[in-house]
Amino acid sequence: MGRGHRRMVALFLAVAVVAGLGGCAALGTGGPAVSGPGGAPAGDGQGAAPPRGSDAGTGGGAEVEGVTLTADKARYRPGEPMALTVHNGTSDEIQLTGALGGLKGWRVTAAGRQPWDHGMAETTALVPVRAGQSVRLGPVPAPAEPGRYVLEVRFFHRGGGPATVAVEVEVE
Repeated sequence: MGRGHRRMVALFLAVAVVAGLGGCAALGTGGPAVSGPGGAPAGDGQGAAPPRGSDAGTGGGAEVEGVTLTADKARYRPGEPMALTVHNGTSDEIQLTGALGGLKGWRVTAAGRQPWDHGMAETTALVPVRAGQSVRLGPVPAPAEPGRYVLEVRFFHRGGGPATVAVEVEVE
């Protein structure tokens, strides 16, 4: 392969990646918005506190002290946009599994947990979150059925992985 051809291929790939990320952002499903220390994305300040440990999620990942997931509100109407924020309060970088952090959800009932699918397309690229930074995920439409939900995000960290962090929200 000639030098000129390699340059064309590299340029094409770079343009495709940039166009793909920009196109996803235009659709509202793009990469997360990142903010620095103390610059968490705006919300109404009433986000639900993240549950501690793996009890909140599936238990499929380790807990990492200092990594939190919050919702911009504690209660939503069905279909209302939910903005989730992952904060990396550790001294090392973490990597989310995709632009929505591999978001999974469950409706909590007396009979147990029922899986909830947010229905949004997600990339498989790892999204780095530096120490002290926050990343805003979404917006993701709230579930259509009222109830209590556990939302979980997966990430990798220097001490191993995968790990999870979760938050509970109410849909009225």
